[in-house]
Amino acid sequence: ISKVNTHILSITTKDALKVDIKTYCHSIEPYVSILGYKLYIVSNKDVFDSEWLANVNHKLSTPLQEQSFVFVRQPTANLLPHQDLFPPERGFIYGLNYILDGSNDTFMTYYKPDYEHAYPLTRYPSGPIIETEKVVVPTDNLLLINTTAYHSVTVGSSERWCMSLRPLDSIYEKGAPMTWDQVQKNYKSLILNEK
Repeated sequence: ISKVNTHILSITTKDALKVDIKTYCHSIEPYVSILGYKLYIVSNKDVFDSEWLANVNHKLSTPLQEQSFVFVRQPTANLLPHQDLFPPERGFIYGLNYILDGSNDTFMTYYKPDYEHAYPLTRYPSGPIIETEKVVVPTDNLLLINTTAYHSVTVGSSERWCMSLRPLDSIYEKGAPMTWDQVQKNYKSLILNEK
């Protein structure tokens, strides 16, 4: 299966964090906590090393937002196929993800509807879908991910901690949304050779 919705970037996650993110998150209230899933919103300056942040912002075409997401899923707490867009008011076009604990049995899966999909009326598909891409999110590099295509998360045998950084231009703007093709062009120089 060809990779069209994710690309490994040449930006390493080595020494990215200056705190133990699990301890940090357990000390704050989750933004969402439901059925084995938690979402934390963290301040980048509080959790990431300042030199690492500066280096990432230097490499990116658009700097990072001041906050990032931490997605935590318990084993078998899987996520249904969905989009991260809620047009026309709000949403995200893409993210830069990596996981803290690698697991070969945890996947991010992308789908293609075999019908005219439901967007922009809903973030969930309204008919049959076909799996098009399955990827293990890396621990050592940032992964550029398309959040406008239908995707899901399947959690394996261990708890999944996923860091998700969002550049300023990743936010969906009503009337002038950036496309995934434009995102890929902007990140072309940072995409590692993929087979």
